Amino acid sequence: MPNDAQNHRRKTRSDVDPLILVKDSISGSDVGTLVNLNDEGFMLMGKGPVKEGCIYQFDFHFPKPGRCNGKMTLGAECLWLKPSAEGELAWAGFHIIDLSDDDQETIKQIISQLGH
Repeated sequence: MPNDAQNHRRKTRSDVDPLILVKDSISGSDVGTLVNLNDEGFMLMGKGPVKEGCIYQFDFHFPKPGRCNGKMTLGAECLWLKPSAEGELAWAGFHIIDLSDDDQETIKQIISQLGH
């Protein structure tokens, strides 16, 4: 994980497991997989076409359909982007800017289940 970005983070993020796929809500393209999150932001890793400073609408696809009927939609701004050591993938940090109250509660439940 990029250390300089973590140093600027105000809140601790919880590592996510199992795999949560992130897709662009508008194009339907795969952006990456969720690495960690808190109630204000998240980090993902992927090949997705994201750019720093841009705003996106994402769908989080949960492996267990019990959460949000298997999908949660949110708006987020990409704050930073850093290529991985392999160069094929990139780390990306996002600030959540639009999220329903129900989905906010879902994020809190996920974090609680992860023990943070």
